[in-house]
This record gives sequence, structure tokens and C-alpha cells, in this order.
Amino acid sequence: MICYVHVGTCRVSPNHNFLAYTLDITGSERFMLQIKDLRCGRILPDLRVDGVVSLAWARDGFTLFYTTTDENQRPYRVLCLKLGSDAVNNVPIFTESDPSFCVDITSTKDGKFITVNSNSRSSSQEVFVINATNPEEGLRRMNKRIPGVRYFLEHHYGFFYILTNAPLTEKELCVGDYYLARCQVDDVQLANWQDSGELVGDEHVGYDDPQIQCCNSNGGVGGTAL
Repeated sequence: MICYVHVGTCRVSPNHNFLAYTLDITGSERFMLQIKDLRCGRILPDLRVDGVVSLAWARDGFTLFYTTTDENQRPYRVLCLKLGSDAVNNVPIFTESDPSFCVDITSTKDGKFITVNSNSRSSSQEVFVINATNPEEGLRRMNKRIPGVRYFLEHHYGFFYILTNAPLTEKELCVGDYYLARCQVDDVQLANWQDSGELVGDEHVGYDDPQIQCCNSNGGVGGTAL
């Protein structure tokens, strides 16, 4: 008899056919991935993966990305499975080898991109994006890892909007100051980021456009920490 149940996270597929969720039934805070077919109420067999933390669906409703933990329960790897295929052979997408960094995945608000975020509380952050419509294109890195620099990302009508503490001009990096920039989806090189010239305060400040909303209080956003 199960005496303890904790649902960690859950995500409904874009086609509303599947529910992916993580479950801890021991109190160990180590969660198992399960997927339920909402059309028939059946939990899919042979799809239970241990040590899963975060989830994100591609737009086809069959491709699922998820993170797994190492022996220290550090989320460090992103894998991908596609329902209807041989799910035993989950495909590794990204692995973070630095033990001071943790990996998280999420979707932009419009669901068009999946972000893979490698974060360190005491150092820098790095983010990769996956086209949720064509996930076979693989990872694209937004910017290289720079000590002390943080980024928060959202997508809106063909542009990535970036909230960052790294000014794009010759100003010195100032702890606590954040700036708003944007770049076209097809050209994410830092040299082509358009600086709005606006100082927007710290990472707790939000921005709306009107459907974009980014704010951060715990290392995440309505977009994504880079």
C-alpha cells in the first residue's frame, strides 16, 4: 500500500493526449517519470524513468524532453523520448559535467521554444534553445558562459527578449543592474543583440509586451534563466 505520494511536476502535451508527471512515493525526493494516455486513462508501460526533475513537450505532442539527476540528486542531463518509438533508447541531448552547475528545462510562454538552462548560484549561466516545432534541429547556444553574467529569456513574434545584467555597450558590469535587449530568432549572436538602452533595475523587475512577462525571484523567470 502506498502511504506517501508527492507529485513533483506535470505537463500536458500540446495535443492534450498525454500527461507527463513525476512522482515520489517513498519520501526520498527522487521522482519517477510516468506518462498517462488521457484518451484512455492508461499509464504507458516501459516509460517509467527514475530521477527526473523537469519536463517540456515539443509541439508535436509526442516528443518529451526531461532532466535526470546524478547520484547527488543534481539535475545534470537532458534526454528526449518520442512516444510511439522505442522509448527504452532515450536520447541524450545535453550533459553538464561541472558539478557546480544544475540543468533545468522549460518552455517559452508561447510554446515555440524549449530552453535548456545550466545555472550556478555563484558563477555564470548558460542557455541553449530548441525549436519546439522542429526539435530535430538540436540545440543552439544563446551565448557563451561568462562569469557573473545572468540572462533571462522569452520569445515573442520572432524575437528573443533578453533581460541581462551585462550591458551591450562599453559600460562596466554592475551587480544589481539589468538591461533589456532583443535579437531575431535566426540570429542569436551576442554582437547582433539590440540594446534597448533601458536600465530596468534588478532581476525582480517584470516586463510585458503585453503577452511577454518576465520576472525572477528564485533564479527563474516567466522566461528562462541563462
